[in-house]
Amino acid sequence: MTERGKVHPNREDPTAMKKNIARSYDYKRCNSCHPVAYQRFLQGEHAKKLAKEQQAPQADEKEPPAQNLAPTCGDCHSSHYVQSKRSRVQLGAHMIETCGKCHKAQEASYLKDIHGRMGVFLEKKASAYCTDCHGAHTCESLKDKHKALEACRRCHKDATIQFAGIIIHAGQQDVSKKDPEKQANEAIVGTIKRIAQIGTIILLGFFTLQTFVWILRELHKRLRGR
Repeated sequence: MTERGKVHPNREDPTAMKKNIARSYDYKRCNSCHPVAYQRFLQGEHAKKLAKEQQAPQADEKEPPAQNLAPTCGDCHSSHYVQSKRSRVQLGAHMIETCGKCHKAQEASYLKDIHGRMGVFLEKKASAYCTDCHGAHTCESLKDKHKALEACRRCHKDATIQFAGIIIHAGQQDVSKKDPEKQANEAIVGTIKRIAQIGTIILLGFFTLQTFVWILRELHKRLRGR
């Protein structure tokens, strides 16, 4: 096949089969059929990162690791291997897996959160998945409380600004160093977790000891009864 005056695949190029096709495709073509989605993508965080990558000078021709690159349409969508007519729950589970390829810490913390437990493990379609909060193509970070509040109010109509301060992705890796308030809240959450864990261990230890003493007492009674 010849395109733009070049033969594909170029058998004389030793790197031809090693190139990531998802990076070399012209995604402006997506705009012809998906104009709304494409324009939203251009306004989002992924497109901003992609623009910075394209403007940055390349020290060498070696491509950085895939997980460090800004995602393109082809990184999230596949026209050949995705089953059609899937339910919201199936799409949500696939979405978590797709987003988790780059956002591993966020995937892990989401699955521990009530949204992830209900949406993935209990398969409740009313639960929130990644795009319900961050948008399907704009992919907003929601670090700003007012943006987060807008996302919360899609399901929680009476949510206030304090509601938007709840940490959904709990974990030190998920909290930006530029957000001291969330760092402080995460530290409090971590402390409460440790106290709860210690309290649970003490409580279980107490009941284990009590059960052991009760068994000894019953044995003692039976031995005396003989």
